[in-house]
Amino acid sequence: MAADVVVRLCSDVYHNGHKVFFDNFFCSIALLERLQQYGIEGTGTCRANRLKGAGDKLLGEKDMGKEGRGTSSVVSTADNITVTRWLDSSSIHIASTCAGKYPEDS
Repeated sequence: MAADVVVRLCSDVYHNGHKVFFDNFFCSIALLERLQQYGIEGTGTCRANRLKGAGDKLLGEKDMGKEGRGTSSVVSTADNITVTRWLDSSSIHIASTCAGKYPEDS
């Protein structure tokens, strides 16, 4: 239901090269795929249960904890959707069709 809200709000900007940003209430891999069909790029924080299997391919949270705060792991699909898991005080997932891991700074 939340994805439908984003798609409806973006209906005026289909195929115009716009980028939208949203929080984890709205973000999912399915939403990013749907926005790509309409020519819209998207980026947002994403809940772990909405990663559509990408979470299994990322570095585990325990392994990231051993490396310390600021550690990241990235996986990309053939459709140019990038999922990044970044460790702060807890792990954060960012899914995007227009941004990746780099540039990175400490």
